[in-house]
Amino acid sequence: MMDVESLHPLKNNPLISECLPIKSIREFLLYKYVNQNMSDEKRISIDPEICHGKPCIKGTRIPVSLILEMIEYGLSFKEILEEYPHISVEDIKACSIFAK
Repeated sequence: MMDVESLHPLKNNPLISECLPIKSIREFLLYKYVNQNMSDEKRISIDPEICHGKPCIKGTRIPVSLILEMIEYGLSFKEILEEYPHISVEDIKACSIFAK
């Protein structure tokens, strides 16, 4: 059985491994997502003190997974916004992008 971690393109790069310890592909992608959105208004936050470290919409305790479940269930953005009027369409889009 092939080790998936060994396939990671940056895993064996000594420059990257010195400054960014990569334990898993998932961790790398999460790191990349969070850091590439630092210049933008960051809409997803990950804080161990909020919702046990689950990704949430920034400034709320609404987990990304809840929004994704609502979308999967078939609710429109409008219906989600009616349920949570303090979030925006951009927050919902950020949840969808985060899931990819």
